[in-house]
Amino acid sequence: MKKVLALVLAVMMLATVAMAAPKWKSSIAPNGTIKVDQSKGITGLAGDYAKVTVSNGDDYDVDYECVPDGNGGWVMDSGVTARTAFQGGVEEMLFRSVTTENYTVTNLKVPTGRSLVKGVTINDKEERVEVAFVDDLNNTTAKDFDLSFTLKGKGKMILRDDDVANYNAFTGKRKEIGDRVTVPSVKFTMSGKVGYGKVEISIGDDTDEEIDDLEGMGVNKGTDVVKFVKSDTAPAGSLKRIAQAGAYTADAILTEEYGDAFTLEARVYHNDVLFFDVDNAPDRDIIGRLADSDADMDFYVFNSDTKFTTFNSNAKLYFNDADEDSFVYQIKDKKLVKVGTYSEDDGCWVVKTRTLGAYVVSDVELKEFEATGSVDGNPDTGANDVVGIATALAAVALVSAAAVSLKK
Repeated sequence: MKKVLALVLAVMMLATVAMAAPKWKSSIAPNGTIKVDQSKGITGLAGDYAKVTVSNGDDYDVDYECVPDGNGGWVMDSGVTARTAFQGGVEEMLFRSVTTENYTVTNLKVPTGRSLVKGVTINDKEERVEVAFVDDLNNTTAKDFDLSFTLKGKGKMILRDDDVANYNAFTGKRKEIGDRVTVPSVKFTMSGKVGYGKVEISIGDDTDEEIDDLEGMGVNKGTDVVKFVKSDTAPAGSLKRIAQAGAYTADAILTEEYGDAFTLEARVYHNDVLFFDVDNAPDRDIIGRLADSDADMDFYVFNSDTKFTTFNSNAKLYFNDADEDSFVYQIKDKKLVKVGTYSEDDGCWVVKTRTLGAYVVSDVELKEFEATGSVDGNPDTGANDVVGIATALAAVALVSAAAVSLKK
């Protein structure tokens, strides 16, 4: 690592760190998205709670179940086939790429968990349907959702030789190669449980311990809220105030690595409840206004709910790939504010902050976006992803104006 612990411990006590796993596993986290496209079918749901039925809206439908994809994620795999069902997968039911040119989202119904679902949209750039959920970190108990919608086919298509068999089986019609037909509609019914897991990690009373590697303790940063609690063997009582220092003693020093790109180092205390996930998605507004720039930018965006991203004392963010010629900004009110300093000792850019936010690291100065002043002395942090302007533009989703949104 390129960093040194800011707090040198006079006495380091090795303590056992215990973790209590959530009592349930959600099908999807509140900030998650179920995705449907022509090449991958359905992705995003996970576990035994999830169920999807895909049909032509009439006599043919297929039930799906979640299975591991071999890379730590989940995909929907064809399970028990209902009725005298169509035997193909979602890929065979979607006869055209999922764009607003070929489909419209209609008949959206959410009989259960309406407040959990943010909306259903067609993402033209990625050519897929996206079912988005409301990002609520307070939702740490399992809540059921049940929704359905139809991808209504638009326009005509000419049947190719590899379309005919699937088209006839799916629609129950008898067509031949070269026939001109309407793009078939597809109905989706999805259900599961949505919510974050709350994982409790036991730490000492008022003794310093070093905790590193949350994932090694079974914490999924993308789906778990972490609560730090005193171990069962520790004496009862609240933290003691050090009058001379005017601060609380740290229950533990947390050192969390986010790959090679950056490291978070912070003091954690009894009853701290924190969320450590980061998002590397480029900021669409900033990328759009810098479309003519040759800057390479990395985006690091923590959750916007500051209740779960604020520490009791300054945390340190080590942007390990940011050298002395780099520029580090916090995104604040659509402006970029320079933050942090380059550390010769650590060999990287270091930002101090109490609240984790949204950051961008650039290889060139972005003067046209700078705001005056600074934010909290040093701004927020995020996760890493090296994205050139051209690549980032390609990655930004263009959400269709035909999106169907839910009103809470």
